[in-house]
Amino acid sequence: MNKDILPKFLIILIATLCVFSSGGTLFIQRAAANPAPEDADQLHLQAQEYRQAGLGKQRIGSLSEAMGLYQKAIAIDPGYAVAYNDLGVVYEAMGLPERAEESYLKSLKIDPGYSGAYSNLALFYENKGDLEKAALYWGKRAQIGSPDDPWTQKAARRFKDIRMSKQPISEQREE
Repeated sequence: MNKDILPKFLIILIATLCVFSSGGTLFIQRAAANPAPEDADQLHLQAQEYRQAGLGKQRIGSLSEAMGLYQKAIAIDPGYAVAYNDLGVVYEAMGLPERAEESYLKSLKIDPGYSGAYSNLALFYENKGDLEKAALYWGKRAQIGSPDDPWTQKAARRFKDIRMSKQPISEQREE
């Protein structure tokens, strides 16, 4: 009779261990996906360090190294709008316009109040010759910025200049 109980006991033990170990794995995965607030703050600080290192590399012209550092910052903190914007600048400088546009737009999707991405998108579209989209983003940049901010003033001027250039010659007047 003891011989019959041992195999059943082992099967139950193994099944129980499997259930608890997979549950533990699910808990760990869930915890990694939703870190505690303290962990999230720590991760954001680490992402900021990668971003700062990326800016340093970008300033000296090491674009591929800057790109890698910005990508690490984003991998650590996928909600880091500033890093997406910086990555867009690097992509644009490397001649990757589709990726640049995607990064700028992602930055604005994450943080619609981040003014730097509006300016960069406006400049991006101006360089492409798409003045309609450039005006749209200059207008948004002018709306969200502080009136005494030089970039807000530049955005308002560029918005006005683009709008004026689209008027027929007969409607244009010196102001």
